[in-house]
Amino acid sequence: MKKFDTSNFSNPISEFSKLLKQEKIDALCEDAYEKMAAKIEQAFPGKFLAVLFKNPSMSKQIFDAART
Repeated sequence: MKKFDTSNFSNPISEFSKLLKQEKIDALCEDAYEKMAAKIEQAFPGKFLAVLFKNPSMSKQIFDAART
């Protein structure tokens, strides 16, 4: 959400489709996914995702990678 122009969030929800284009949302989600997957492969190879995301410090590293 930090990568969106949050100034638009004060507008009515009916305006979102005009302000937030699906292509931009898709691109931002794909970027975050790729960064998360790369971090998991680099820092936690072979870890089961259920175990990985139960660990707060590991989850934070993945979250931080997605935000960059």
